[in-house]
Amino acid sequence: MFTLVEQYLSGTQTVEEISKENKILSSKFKYWQGIYYTTNNRRKRNKKSPSPFTEIKSQPITNYRNIELEYPNGVKLRLSDTSGIDLKSLIHIV
Repeated sequence: MFTLVEQYLSGTQTVEEISKENKILSSKFKYWQGIYYTTNNRRKRNKKSPSPFTEIKSQPITNYRNIELEYPNGVKLRLSDTSGIDLKSLIHIV
């Protein structure tokens, strides 16, 4: 979506033209336009962190007996005795 916002900023097309061409609602385009501006403002203010996302590095899990994940919002996921479970299948739940 940022590519579309940059295309708009180049002045070659209007929001309506870009939205129609890419089969998206203009409101969705404007939402992403806001995200684009917010992201770029953060980058300008904080050169050390070019992305609003935080990279998470982890070590391979070798002991599957007890696993606990705690998310920033306080939600905890506890898995006990997972020796027979394929963890990749749990990660890719749709």
